[in-house]
Amino acid sequence: MSAPELYPFDAVILLDAALANVKVCGLTIAERARRVATRVGAERVLLLDQTEASGLQAWLGAAEPVGGRALLVIDCTGQIVHMPLLQPLLAASEAGMRVAVDGADAQFAGALWCSPVERSKVVAALMATQPMHGLALATQLADIAKAALASAGPTAITIAPGAIARHPVRTAAERKAAIHFLFGLVRKAQDTWLIRTVNRRVSYPFTRLLLPTKISPNMLSIAVFVIGAIGCWILARPTYWSAVAGTLLVLFAGYLDGCDGEIARIRLESSKLGAWIDTIADEVTTVLFLIASGLHVYRKLGEPWIGWTIVIGTIGALLSIYIIYYYLIVVAHSGNSQDYPSSQGGIASALRVLVQRNIINIASVIFALVDRFATLYMLVALGGIVTAVILIPDHIALRWKRRRSAT
Repeated sequence: MSAPELYPFDAVILLDAALANVKVCGLTIAERARRVATRVGAERVLLLDQTEASGLQAWLGAAEPVGGRALLVIDCTGQIVHMPLLQPLLAASEAGMRVAVDGADAQFAGALWCSPVERSKVVAALMATQPMHGLALATQLADIAKAALASAGPTAITIAPGAIARHPVRTAAERKAAIHFLFGLVRKAQDTWLIRTVNRRVSYPFTRLLLPTKISPNMLSIAVFVIGAIGCWILARPTYWSAVAGTLLVLFAGYLDGCDGEIARIRLESSKLGAWIDTIADEVTTVLFLIASGLHVYRKLGEPWIGWTIVIGTIGALLSIYIIYYYLIVVAHSGNSQDYPSSQGGIASALRVLVQRNIINIASVIFALVDRFATLYMLVALGGIVTAVILIPDHIALRWKRRRSAT
């Protein structure tokens, strides 16, 4: 069993009073450490820079559960930390004391976990430190870690080299480098080549601009939806410039859409609610874009059959969305549409790439500029129908499998 399953645990974060309130990517060093400790499961978190010994002792001794409480101590006097520094300590099954060791140089990485049995020894060593402030306690913590590593037992937990786990922040140059370090959090395994090379490069400046503000990821998701909806409203008009302006707004909303997730990951504000707000707004915008594109072409050309393509294409798009989110809710328990697997391969997988929203947004601007938007609309409507045709067999197979397993 992992540490959180065995024992509830407290977290003590050691801070340098001169650096604790320095902001890096919108969060102070102290607040980032507190959020990291909370996200890995700490029930109580103490930010310690110049706390008196009596106050620390009272905090550590309060609300002691049956069976004891483990302790996680994190040195943030000269570094920022992220989950990969702490998660290996908590995932290990060995009891006693665990010390985070940097995989690059085999040195103490600034985090130590101890079981309730070992906790009293660590607390006693910390309490004996004079003067009682973050820097002195960090030195004492390093000595405790070195002694533990020198003793027998599986105490060293190596942090993988290159993991986004910690970065020094003592100097202005280090803090500048830490910003680039934290921006490594915005990349996702599901990112396509286009997202990595185009979307992320466009969204980065906006993300950096918004990080120090009080704008939350959810607020940004709603703002992106509003911008996209306005773009669709403009696009629905039958003129050349409405097509150009509308598609440009939708394209801009698509680029800005990456910022909410980037801010959430960097500022540690990710949530299931936020993921669903973002993904629902994306899908609604996608359907609105299809309808607005059809209305633009219908009003411009005046052909009655175009109205039927709007209806059929919209039904196909809605059916595809239903199938994808049925899988995400029932099977994957995720709010990210990129988690939907493609079992078809070949042409089906290629088509699925081509109907991705970011590719359609770029293509729509190009077709609007050359005054061939009707062609783009027909491809979008056809894409909605073809996507549904591809996904329906997978959905039927999934429903049949779940019915058989239930019986």
